[in-house]
Amino acid sequence: MASGKENLKNFIDWQVGKTNADYKEYVYDNKMLNQSAISRELGFGRKAFKENEGLIQALDKLEKRLREEKVILKEKLEAQKGEQRSEDLPARDRDKAQSNRDKQRLNQLEQQNAALRAQVFDLKAKLKELNVLDEFITETGRMPR
Repeated sequence: MASGKENLKNFIDWQVGKTNADYKEYVYDNKMLNQSAISRELGFGRKAFKENEGLIQALDKLEKRLREEKVILKEKLEAQKGEQRSEDLPARDRDKAQSNRDKQRLNQLEQQNAALRAQVFDLKAKLKELNVLDEFITETGRMPR
């Protein structure tokens, strides 16, 4: 498997001689370059675009240049769908997210409550047995050793 420096060198070499028309076939959703297609072509995993800082910067620089030259038309969203903070969400979605968290918490508390009720039931049964033994010992006058 190639190192991070080799991946970066391969990516830079891959860019040499490409025209804006060549990059158009790698544009994904008119926002960014298709990292999967590029990584497949260069022979390294897509994960490299998330872990290799030099590769991340080189890709961002290339995408910025392509936006300036109008090859990529839309701006890339910085916050991905799963990474959106609740204050960034519309009120309806924020309420839905809170509702989902409330449902999960309620479910968790109900399970905890059921477990505690079962434990209390078992402890009451044991206490009843011990009370019977204590009463027997008291009536017969026997003391345990």
